[in-house]
Amino acid sequence: MRGFFRSLFQPGVSQNCVARLFFVCLLSGCTPAQEQKATVIELPVNPAKAATLTYSKHFQLDRLLFFDTTLIVSNIEKVARWDNYIVLLCGGMINKLLVKNLDNGTLRVLGKKGKGPGEYVTASNFTVNKPKDHIYMLDGKQGKVLVYAAETGDLVKEYGNKNLRFAQSIALAGPNVLAVYGGVGFYGNLNYRLFFLDLASGKILSSHFPLEENQSRFMFFIEADNFTDSLLFHYKFNDTLYTHANGKLAKKYHINFGKKSLPENVLQKEYADIRAFLEYCKTTPYAYGIANVLRLPDHLFFTFEYQGIWLHCFYHLASGEYLVYNQVRNDLFGIADSDLTSYTTIPRGHNGNTLIFVVEPYDEKLKIEQARDKLAPEEWARFYDEKKPWIDLFDSLRYDSNAILFLLNFKQANPS
Repeated sequence: MRGFFRSLFQPGVSQNCVARLFFVCLLSGCTPAQEQKATVIELPVNPAKAATLTYSKHFQLDRLLFFDTTLIVSNIEKVARWDNYIVLLCGGMINKLLVKNLDNGTLRVLGKKGKGPGEYVTASNFTVNKPKDHIYMLDGKQGKVLVYAAETGDLVKEYGNKNLRFAQSIALAGPNVLAVYGGVGFYGNLNYRLFFLDLASGKILSSHFPLEENQSRFMFFIEADNFTDSLLFHYKFNDTLYTHANGKLAKKYHINFGKKSLPENVLQKEYADIRAFLEYCKTTPYAYGIANVLRLPDHLFFTFEYQGIWLHCFYHLASGEYLVYNQVRNDLFGIADSDLTSYTTIPRGHNGNTLIFVVEPYDEKLKIEQARDKLAPEEWARFYDEKKPWIDLFDSLRYDSNAILFLLNFKQANPS
């Protein structure tokens, strides 16, 4: 097994691909020295209750954000908003971090691509220091964090650290302290998934979620999980969410699927690889794979898989009421078709109780064209009358127009 992971770092193997792998140990967690004992809040969830989330029932449309610019604004992986700023991480081939001033409409590209001082190769992730209006960009390829001023886009500071190489995500955990998540990229360099780094000294303050060489069951795969500024830490196939204080992790929430929780004997089976494991899980009546955790003031949002379906959940923490859904009906923005839950239906960020979603004009224009072709003339006329503002909007855009952000506010205390 060690030879396999060493082979990942040999010449000719894409380090970018390696950095995209999250190394998951099914049975490992925090060591006794790392984990604090605390009262764990049980969050019971029945995945069999999955329903359709109709936006107008639970949300109010706050605003739409357009990007009328020659810059390509697409493939948005993460969004942060505070005061009059909004920051976008555009991944893939775009590989840029953008900041928009909502007061004056200014849109800036942060940083410059390159391998020199003050330059980045890969915009891997970001976090924000809201009191200072500073944006921290992680370049996991080069092992550095670049700090920019939100107002001007100027580079404020650069931190280089070998332990940041292959890091996936960061979150600001305190003054000048970063929580850093890496997964398999750290194997051979570090033997844990998560650590807390003092940027000024470059010292690792504490480390968590160990990767132990002598453990027999390892899963490795590309993980699309969000690691957010909510500062709730977890790893795949573990239903517990942790908080951090004084160098230790403490169990905070246990998402309890009851009889539909993945049992121990499933985890102990031998599988050829992660695909074989996931394919087997799809045939079982169990829920698994919590990911994309967002901690809002009143709610916890997360995703998981159940019988081969990707489910989303909003959990109202005070009342214990929740909504598990496998379809969304966006009747606040767009043409209100019901879509199966997918990566595109996950909020990319939030600001308090305001959720931030992304819509690509290509998808909406395609739906409109399909409706034109499918509906009889009188049906299309009624449909157009009902959705005229949205149809006219998307008809005015090109298929390759920039993505649109729509912000939704919860309009009641709980989602049930």
